[in-house]
Parts: sequence; C-alpha cells; structure tokens
Amino acid sequence: ATLRELQIRVPEDVAMVCFDGIPDNLTTIPFMTAALQPSYEMGKRATEVLIARIQAKPNMTLESQEIIFPCNFIFRESSGTQIAEGRVGLQSEISEKV
Repeated sequence: ATLRELQIRVPEDVAMVCFDGIPDNLTTIPFMTAALQPSYEMGKRATEVLIARIQAKPNMTLESQEIIFPCNFIFRESSGTQIAEGRVGLQSEISEKV
C-alpha cells in the first residue's frame, strides 16, 4: 500500500529521503530530499583497489582499509520545511571498508 492509501502525510507524519536523487523524468510531490553520493569517484577508487589486489604477490598480506567519500544532501519538502529552510548542500560522509 502507498502512503496516500494509508493516509500518511509527507512530511507531516513521516519524513522521506531518497538516495542518489530522482531521475529527471520522475516528479514527486512533495519534492524529495536527496542524499547524493560521488558514484564516479567511488567506482574509480574501487577499480584502483581491485587492480592493486589482483597485482599483489600471492604471499602478500593486504590490509583492509577505510575509504571515506563526501556525501551531499539536498534538503527539500519531503524531509520537513524546518529542515529544508537554509540547509541546501550540507556535507556528510560515506564510509566504506574495502
């Protein structure tokens, strides 16, 4: 069931956030707050780590490492107007262990 069918209001009853934004051809009301991850940079770094592991010598021990990427938030109506006001572009971080 959708939130409308359940008579749950956004953002009055529940706040909503999407990850990686919404495709241009899809519009939602209220407009969705979005967490945007740096997909290109994450893929590039993952490729570098994978290549390093492939090229490592068989007896070489590889330590796991934590890689932190910046994450931008675009606050819009779906997370509540008190949040959306004046806080566009807040920085956070995405942390991954590889």
